[in-house]
Amino acid sequence: MAYGDFNGDKAVDFVTATSSNSNSKVIKIYLFDKSTDDFLVIYPCNPVHCYGSDTTIVNIIPVDINYDGMQDIIYITYESTSNTYTVNTLIQT
Repeated sequence: MAYGDFNGDKAVDFVTATSSNSNSKVIKIYLFDKSTDDFLVIYPCNPVHCYGSDTTIVNIIPVDINYDGMQDIIYITYESTSNTYTVNTLIQT
């Protein structure tokens, strides 16, 4: 889990990454909605397209990669078949 302001509303949001043995890999961003005092969950990446079947998400880091004032996400994956780590990015547009 990591924290940041992902939608620019000056409220603290958070992001989680889940990897399990059943290969259900999901990155979720929880955006805080001040009007309802609750979180709206968004999925920035479809697991079928972003991760291989032998891939595990090992870390997530919120950071403004391109200096546009929006929090982006760096996520690190491990692929067991090739024994490699990969640094990936999700850039907000």
